[in-house]
Amino acid sequence: MPVSDDVWRKLAKETDKDETLHQVKTNIMNGSIAHCSPYHNFLQELSIIYGVIIKSNRVVVPTSLRGRMLQIIHE
Repeated sequence: MPVSDDVWRKLAKETDKDETLHQVKTNIMNGSIAHCSPYHNFLQELSIIYGVIIKSNRVVVPTSLRGRMLQIIHE
């Protein structure tokens, strides 16, 4: 599903506000494999694109946006 620039910016903003994802993002940037539950098992598979965490070709959706994303998917 294509993602608009506005949605991408919102994902990046909410990723930074999410305490766990912020720590995961920091670990990715530092090359650290420190414990980041529940992401520690696949931390090496994660990357950051324009402030958003990606696993393979999928966006890691911040907790604050998961409900809305589910609504969009089911529409």
